[in-house]
Amino acid sequence: MHYKVIVTNHVVEVYQMERAPAGGQRELDVGEPIGYRERYLTDDGEQRSRLLPFAGQGGVNKEFWEDKDNKGDRVTQRRMQTLRDARNKCRRLAIANFNAESLFITLTYASEMEQLEDQVSVSDKHFKAFIRKLSNRGKDKFDYIAVREFTKRGRVHYHMICNAPLSWQDNDELRALERKIGEEVWCHGFVDIQRMNKTKKGQNVDNVGAYLTKYMTKEVNEERLKGKKAYLSSKGLAQPEVFNGIEALKIVEAMKTKKETFTNEYDSEYLGKINYLEYNLLRS
Repeated sequence: MHYKVIVTNHVVEVYQMERAPAGGQRELDVGEPIGYRERYLTDDGEQRSRLLPFAGQGGVNKEFWEDKDNKGDRVTQRRMQTLRDARNKCRRLAIANFNAESLFITLTYASEMEQLEDQVSVSDKHFKAFIRKLSNRGKDKFDYIAVREFTKRGRVHYHMICNAPLSWQDNDELRALERKIGEEVWCHGFVDIQRMNKTKKGQNVDNVGAYLTKYMTKEVNEERLKGKKAYLSSKGLAQPEVFNGIEALKIVEAMKTKKETFTNEYDSEYLGKINYLEYNLLRS
């Protein structure tokens, strides 16, 4: 059994792998097993597709990758892996740099941005201008990480965790602050502000990364984000720590007295069976 451990602030992730990774092999991360899409006809003659697992999960072997007819499915698989990598990186960066005292800010548009041919490029410029203005309001380094989300009508908006120098005493002051930031800093619509330790739904969030990434798109072929980063962040953010070998084993032993907050098990063609265990030390 081989171990890899990722420590991000108070969240510890353990990978138990049946076989050792080869040098330079891409990381296999937590999530649903990746598969390929098979086209088929229903009894009514309607053409549909379904996702089937890759090798190691009862699926296809490497001949699948060498078959030129499967090129489209290979592209989809790579996009799935890229999106999953981005979600995990975003989640870990949020946990490593922010906590329950951090602010969660949502920026929405009043105008019909979805009618623009490339609304994301335009709205990203608006977002960067908002960041510049907000960072100028404080003396300390302004850190943030943000994701885009689309409404059912297709209008983009932003969710951001940050350390913005904003404060209020009660709900009346908060509403006044939201109006002020919306009119003077955002300038394109509405602003919602809340603390992670007391959201407007009464939550006390102890995993800010999971809270943020739930707003990230899950659509692999999202054309509006083609060529765009899956998340936006300030420079110089702290990174998670990665341990292998003896160091990883020491952490695994220490975690035996803790209770897992999430587990998953899946097969890899190269690494064999993989057990994933996540520990949130704020809950253990």
